[in-house]
Amino acid sequence: MRNLEWVKNDLIGWKLAMIEELRHKRYNPTNKLARFYPLLDQRNFTQWQKLWAIHGGKAIRIHDSGDFFSREYFEAWLDIAEKNKHLLFYAYTKEVAMTKEYEQLPENFILIYSMGGKQDHLINVEVDRHAEVFPTIEELVEAGYTDQEDSDILAALMPSNKVGIVANNIAHFKKKMAGKTFGGMQHERDEKRSAKLASA
Repeated sequence: MRNLEWVKNDLIGWKLAMIEELRHKRYNPTNKLARFYPLLDQRNFTQWQKLWAIHGGKAIRIHDSGDFFSREYFEAWLDIAEKNKHLLFYAYTKEVAMTKEYEQLPENFILIYSMGGKQDHLINVEVDRHAEVFPTIEELVEAGYTDQEDSDILAALMPSNKVGIVANNIAHFKKKMAGKTFGGMQHERDEKRSAKLASA
């Protein structure tokens, strides 16, 4: 809550503090091959990504929870990425409509659309990098998705745009999923909402 209030009340001050923090030596490349590098198909890497991985560049996952709640906040992160070209930034987001308005993102900034939101219909699953949550690894593989369990950075850099995540083994949560993916659950909610509006 403290960080959220800081961003909302002093976005410029927060951004400058973030830029300064990311220039600390702990975010410098290690100059050792990244440990996850052998897990990836480097043939699909951009030149920047190859150099970043070879030199042991660091990655910043934006948000452990939460999302880009405004254009100003999203643009602040884009500016932070532009000013820290030695780092790879990546983020999961359900803010599909807003982020798709930005045709050109920094080369060190990768978005992964998260299935299971009200804007799922805007995600082109054949083209857009996106993540889907499955009840089991078998269903994930059968659907043609690639598991990112070995390293979350795979979600940003794997050759496939179809990122698969197996649901946490929490009984009441799995019961709620009832064998469906997050995208499947949202599709059911959308259909119920449409049916309700049609009958009103």
